[in-house]
Amino acid sequence: MRNNIIDYLIDVGQKYWTNSSNEIRKLGIPNIDKNNGFEIKRIRLPYWASGIGIGQDNHILVYRRFINSEDYRECDWWRNAFFMLNCMQEREFEKRYGPIHSNYSKIKGFDKELFRYAWVNRIFLFLRRWAAVSQKADETRCFGELPKPIIHISHDIDYIKHEIRLRIKQGGFNIYNSLKNGYNLSIMKKGIKVLFLNYNLKKSIEKSLEIDKSNNIQSVFYVFPGSFKKLKNPIFNPSYSIKNDPYIKRLIKTILEYGNKLGIHPGYYCYKDAHSLIKYKVLMEDFLGIKLIKIRQHWLRFSFEKTWLAQEKAGFLEDSTLGFNDIPGFRNSSALRFHPYDFNKNSSLNIIEIPLILMDGHLYTYQHKDIFNIQKSISELIDEVKAVHGEASVLWHPHTLFEPFNTIDGYEFLIKNIANDKFKT
Repeated sequence: MRNNIIDYLIDVGQKYWTNSSNEIRKLGIPNIDKNNGFEIKRIRLPYWASGIGIGQDNHILVYRRFINSEDYRECDWWRNAFFMLNCMQEREFEKRYGPIHSNYSKIKGFDKELFRYAWVNRIFLFLRRWAAVSQKADETRCFGELPKPIIHISHDIDYIKHEIRLRIKQGGFNIYNSLKNGYNLSIMKKGIKVLFLNYNLKKSIEKSLEIDKSNNIQSVFYVFPGSFKKLKNPIFNPSYSIKNDPYIKRLIKTILEYGNKLGIHPGYYCYKDAHSLIKYKVLMEDFLGIKLIKIRQHWLRFSFEKTWLAQEKAGFLEDSTLGFNDIPGFRNSSALRFHPYDFNKNSSLNIIEIPLILMDGHLYTYQHKDIFNIQKSISELIDEVKAVHGEASVLWHPHTLFEPFNTIDGYEFLIKNIANDKFKT
């Protein structure tokens, strides 16, 4: 199993050692797994790895089960990276209690620092440096240039008009949050506005296209194909249909004309149902006359055991569901494009996952931050992806830019940061 893990991680991290991985494989990393739970330790890196770890002590998080001592040479970096990348602690939680459907608030006993940084990327950077130091060689000459960081901007088209589903979901949620936070007046006002006033969401959607185009950003728009059967709870799904709504037809045409890509945003209940996913895929492909390989599950409905397998069986090649609904951060402690591991076959799946690290709802719906702290949160996440030369996805719902949600300041700040830092998108 450990040799499989090493081969798998060498492949995941190939951008960090494009010239050769031979010296990485030769590192004397011990084989350790005490199988004693999920306690975290902070392992201090040596002086020659300055800047790779976090904090004044230059540390990386390691599960205690993979440590013989606090000496970096007595840690199983391979198992630790594999454990984090594939969310093994959360998988165990799911086995006991069922899927959390991407809601951080439902999990207990997790060190939140796991999600603050891209630890797996930092482990790869450390192994690269360690191998170069061991060989007394130039790091870049040995392994090649570090990869250029990539941020994938994406938009889920959940609503195209201010309809009853949106009023109930978003208005009710804000009123609930207001009461939960000691009758917060500003949140209460926002909930009442969503419930009772009318707004033109199409103007907001078109503005998001304009912002992306003017900054040379090519985004992925995830679109709901439409219902193919009567729904148990239609409030959970978008109400539009690509076949019957003239506006969504024109919007898709504009999205493609601007050089953006399309993905499928399937129904609420089909996160584990390959048969339904195939129906959604065929419906949209037949209508548009193009192949669609990208998917993100609606409401981030997700199970480690079932979702990727269902998506792969349905013919999807790329998912971007792996993130939290209620907090920003690195759910699998990484900013890496990777093939999730198939524990039934002891090999990687064919589908690729691009982790989701940030969405508008984190900042405006769950945390209710002011613009200063919104910009601070955005900068911290983008700076981390940049620092580790990583790759991740960001979701901004295009209907939220203007009233009653008013997220445009945060979105423009995000896009300018990405454009100014010359990220690949």
